[in-house]
Amino acid sequence: MNIELILKIAIVVFFTAAFFAFIYLFKEIGVFSSIKEFFTNAKYGAEDYLAEHRTHDEDENALENDEEWEEEKTPKAGFFQTLVYGAQDLYDDYQDWKEEREEKKRQRIPGISPKRVIALRNQQKGFTGVYIIYNYSKNMYYVGQAQNVYVRCSNHFLGKGNADIYADYKYGDEFFIEFVSLVNSGYDNLDDLERYYINRYDAVRRGYNRKRGNR
Repeated sequence: MNIELILKIAIVVFFTAAFFAFIYLFKEIGVFSSIKEFFTNAKYGAEDYLAEHRTHDEDENALENDEEWEEEKTPKAGFFQTLVYGAQDLYDDYQDWKEEREEKKRQRIPGISPKRVIALRNQQKGFTGVYIIYNYSKNMYYVGQAQNVYVRCSNHFLGKGNADIYADYKYGDEFFIEFVSLVNSGYDNLDDLERYYINRYDAVRRGYNRKRGNR
C-alpha cells in the first residue's frame, strides 16, 4: 500500500479515537451534567426573577414574603440569577445615590437666578450693599459692591460687567446670586463688607475677583 495513504488513515483513526475518548472522559467527570445543570439553573433563575418582579408590581406586600419565597426557590437558583439580582441591586443603589446627590445639590443652591435679578432691576428700587455671584456649574464666586445692587449685578449678565462671568453665562453655566445690605451688616462701609465676603468665599483664588477689594 501507499505509505501516504496509510498515514492518512492512521491520522483519521487517531483523531476519531481521541474524539470518542474525550466524549467518554467528559461524561465520566460530569462535564455534560454540569453544563445541563448550569442551563437548568439559568432557566429557573430567569423564571424566578420575572415572577418576583411581576409579584412586586401586582402586590406591594410581596416584600414580606420574599425570604420565604426565596428559600423555596434556592435549590433551583444559580449563577445567572445571582448576576441578575446583583446587577439590579447595583442599579438601584446607583439611582438612590444619584437622587441623594441631586437633593444635596439643590439644598446647597443659594440665592436667585440672573433672570430674576434682571427683572428686579426694572421692578424694584435697589439698595446699597454687596452681591455674591455664584457659578454653580464651575463652583466659582464673584463679590462686588454697589449703591444699587440690582443694577450693578445685572450688568454682569448683560455684557456690561465682568467679561468672564458674561462669557460663562452665555455658554450656559448656571448662576445664583445673593445680596447683603450694608444696613445692619455690622460694617461701616462697603469696602470692608466687600472684603469680608471676598475672603469668605475665597473669590480671588477660586473665583472671578482679581483683587481682595478696595483699600
